[in-house]
Amino acid sequence: MFCLAAMLFALMGVPRANANTAGAVVLVNSHSAKYQDFAHFVQPYLGNFGVPYTTLDIASNAVGANLTNYALIIVGHAQLDTNHTYLTGAVQSNLSVAVSNGVGLVSFDNVLWSNNAAIYQFEQDIFGAVYTNPVTSGAVVFPPTETGSKMHYITSLHLTNEMLSLSNANGTTSMTVTGLKLPTNDTVVATCGGAPFVVIAKYGQGRMVQWTSYDWMSSTVQGPMNGLDDLMWRGFVWAARKPFVMRGMPNFVTMRVDDVMGYITTPGNPPLPLWWVHDMTNAGFKPFLALFYHDMQAQEKQPARRANR
Repeated sequence: MFCLAAMLFALMGVPRANANTAGAVVLVNSHSAKYQDFAHFVQPYLGNFGVPYTTLDIASNAVGANLTNYALIIVGHAQLDTNHTYLTGAVQSNLSVAVSNGVGLVSFDNVLWSNNAAIYQFEQDIFGAVYTNPVTSGAVVFPPTETGSKMHYITSLHLTNEMLSLSNANGTTSMTVTGLKLPTNDTVVATCGGAPFVVIAKYGQGRMVQWTSYDWMSSTVQGPMNGLDDLMWRGFVWAARKPFVMRGMPNFVTMRVDDVMGYITTPGNPPLPLWWVHDMTNAGFKPFLALFYHDMQAQEKQPARRANR
C-alpha cells in the first residue's frame, strides 16, 4: 500500500526540469501582451504530454549561457520581447549558441517582423526567413518532405498530402499564419492555405521547429484532440537534444463520480456544495462529475452557496 501511494503521488504532477537534465526550459515574458497565451494554450500540452520543464520569465530572470543545460528551449507565446527590453543582443547570441551546440528550440512566437524588418537576430541566424503577407485559411496540408515522397517524423501519423479542414463544434473555421519566404535549407512539414504553418531547420548541431500560428489551439478554431496534437509532441521529440524525457502517456488513475447533486439538505449548517471536489483537485485528481443539474438548480437557492460552488 505504501508503494502504491508513493506511485500515485509521483504521477499526480508533472516533474520540473532542473539544470543539466533532459527536460525543457520555457521562455515567457510576464510584461508581454501575449503572456497569458502560454497558460491558456501551450502549458496544458506540456502537462498532458508529461514534459518536465522550468518556466523562465525573462522579465525577472536573466537569460544566460546556461541554456545549454537543457535538452529543449520552448518559446511559450507570441510577442516574447518585441522591443528587445530583455532579449538583448547578448541574450539572443546565447540562444543561437545553445541551438548550435545541440539544444533543441520550439518557438510559438509568430510575431517575428516589424515594418518588414526582422525582430530577432537568433531567428534569422537559424531560419534566415523573409517576411511576406500573412495568409488566412481553413485548411492544413501535410506534404511529403523526405526521400521517396515519405513524411517527416513530425507529420508521420498523417497521410501523404492529407488535408485537414479546421473546424469546431459549430462548423468550419480558419486561422491566420505569419507569411514566410524560406531559404532552401528550411523545410515546411505542414502548410496552411499554401503558406508555411510548421517549419523546421537544422542549425549547427541543433534543431528548431517554428509555428507560424497557435490560433488552432483555441476551441473556437480547432482545439485539442482534433487532429493537430501529434505535431506538438512530435515536434518536441524531434527538436530536443537526446536524451530527452517525456512521459507521453495519460495518468494511470482517474476518478468518476455519478449522480452529483451539490449537497443534500441536512440538519444544521450543511457544507458548501461540492466541497469534496476541492480536496480531490488539491490531491492532483481531475474528476469527471456526472451532474444531476436539475436537482442542483432546485436545491442550491442560496446565492452564497452558488457563488462558492
